[in-house]
Amino acid sequence: MNSSLQVIAAICGNFYQESGINPGIWENLTVGAPGFGLGQWTDSPPTVMRRTALFDWLDANGYARDSGEGQLKFLVHENIWVPSLISQSSYNTLTEFLNSSDTNTRNLTLEFMYHWEGINDGTDNIRIEEAERIYNLFLADDGTRRPWTATNSYLTQTETDNNALLIKDFFSGAMPLTDEEIITIFRKIMKSKKERGGFFVLF
Repeated sequence: MNSSLQVIAAICGNFYQESGINPGIWENLTVGAPGFGLGQWTDSPPTVMRRTALFDWLDANGYARDSGEGQLKFLVHENIWVPSLISQSSYNTLTEFLNSSDTNTRNLTLEFMYHWEGINDGTDNIRIEEAERIYNLFLADDGTRRPWTATNSYLTQTETDNNALLIKDFFSGAMPLTDEEIITIFRKIMKSKKERGGFFVLF
C-alpha cells in the first residue's frame, strides 16, 4: 500500500482515542471485555462479532492476538466501510479510503470515525487534534523505530508515537522485509540465475 500521510494520520487519530494506539489493550483494561486492540474491535452479540473475527483471523494466520502488524493486516482483510446516518461517505470501501487523495486531515479523520468505527460519540475533536499532531510527527520522522509496544495498560507518549510510526510504515509501504521474505527473494534470484545459466557472487 501507499497511503498518504494524511490518511494514515487520520487512522492513528482514531486509534488514539480508541486504544492509545495500543494493539494489546482491552476495553477498560478488562480482559475478556467486548473491545480489544488498536481499533477496539468489538463484539456486540448476536449480530456484530468483530473482535471474534479479528481473533479468528489472527489465530489462523499465525499472529499473536496483540500483534500490531497482524491487526493492521486484518483491518485491510476485513475491509469494512459502513453506512452512516450522520454523513454520506465519499468512499465506497476502506480500500478507496486508504487510496484517497484528500489532504484534509480533519475530513479524513471524520470519515474513518463515521464509516470504519461506525460511531459519533462526541470525541471528534480529540481524534482530529491527535491526527493533526501525528501528521506533524510523521513530517519530523527521523527513521528511528523500536518494536511494537502491546500491553494491557496505558502507554507513554513515546510508546504511542512509536506505534504510530510503525502504522505509518505499514500503510506507506515502508515496512522492512522479514527474514522469511528476504530468503524467499534470494531463492528466486538464485533460481532465475540458474535457469539462465548465470552465477551469483556474494561480496
